[in-house]
Amino acid sequence: MNYILKQTISLVLLVSFYLLTNVDFRDWQNTTILQKSYHLLRLAPFTAGATLLTVAFFNRQNAEKMKWYKILRIYCTIGILMGLFFGLYYYVSMPPVG
Repeated sequence: MNYILKQTISLVLLVSFYLLTNVDFRDWQNTTILQKSYHLLRLAPFTAGATLLTVAFFNRQNAEKMKWYKILRIYCTIGILMGLFFGLYYYVSMPPVG
């Protein structure tokens, strides 16, 4: 398989997994898409800030600018980790049902 095709497929899978981990799936039938993506919108500034710091560190180490797809990979990876940690926090802090 072509190297660019492999990179594209892995990037699409990473972005879809990022969206999957950051969209709230509780009570799916009674809410809108905007309410579902509220978790994603609330974490986006923190993820972008952490990505900016990470990219600045890597740019300083390598003395050359990173390509956009590498920055997107870093953003999605940090977003997945933050989404999982915040999701666990919300899950633990919720009162028990029933």
